[in-house]
Amino acid sequence: MSFSSELKDAICKLRPSGCCEFAECFGMLFFAREFNEDRIELRTEYEGVARLFSTLIKNCFGVHTRSTVAGKGVGKYKEVIDVSAICKRIFSFSEDYKGDFFKGYTAMRECCAGAFLRGTFLVCGSISNPNKEYHLEFVVKNEYQQSELVYFLLNLNLNPKTSKKGHLYCVYLKQSDQIEELLTRMDVTQYTIELMEIKIEKSVRNRINRINNCESANLTKTVNASVDQVRAIKFLEEEGFLSSLPKELYFAAILRLENPDASLKELCELSDESITRSGMNHRLQKLVKIAQSKEN
Repeated sequence: MSFSSELKDAICKLRPSGCCEFAECFGMLFFAREFNEDRIELRTEYEGVARLFSTLIKNCFGVHTRSTVAGKGVGKYKEVIDVSAICKRIFSFSEDYKGDFFKGYTAMRECCAGAFLRGTFLVCGSISNPNKEYHLEFVVKNEYQQSELVYFLLNLNLNPKTSKKGHLYCVYLKQSDQIEELLTRMDVTQYTIELMEIKIEKSVRNRINRINNCESANLTKTVNASVDQVRAIKFLEEEGFLSSLPKELYFAAILRLENPDASLKELCELSDESITRSGMNHRLQKLVKIAQSKEN
């Protein structure tokens, strides 16, 4: 089961009551496949979503939907009301409710805002696996629905982005903190916590990778420098120049030949004299430069 499917399953197990039943039902109605004075139709790939819609319609309007199961995918489960008088009553009530809900949101209850978001997400929402990317989106039928949803989310201090997918319209969030806020408002805080834990884990993992990459780069740099130094010292030795070098350079050269894999710090610790890493590095680099001048 995908992260998105798990989230929808958790939402379907919540039981809204009172004013929140109408808010959640309206969220499902407003973004349903068809919602007009002649027909109401919701299609979904989730049995739980279809069952919840049927329950909310019954509780809010005292009406039973006609349920069918056919095919696979998005339209597998279908809930329909096609009695004109009933559709008109529900549509008329929803139009009045929409005017209060969208335009006067500041007067609405926080719980209703969360309930509306739950209904909306169940019908047209999805969320990517946060282990891969942060992306929550709502795919709606037309530009009007897109603009109304954007307006609503902006009133929740969220910052949605929009795009077009063929003949459909998309409203989405890509910032983890914005998605966390939305999940919290939908009252599925266990998924907010899971998302935060994943984000922390990814942050720690990325930090470890950066440290390992840095250490690997430093190790490579050290090995390459050591190879150049050993090659230069062996050249000076073979050509008879090594023994004539100043004492501090000669002993640094012998120390490097005897310990080709040692770091600068380790060479300093092995030296009979007190010397800093910078000092040891200076001597070894000088040996390389002397060898280069003799080669030329």
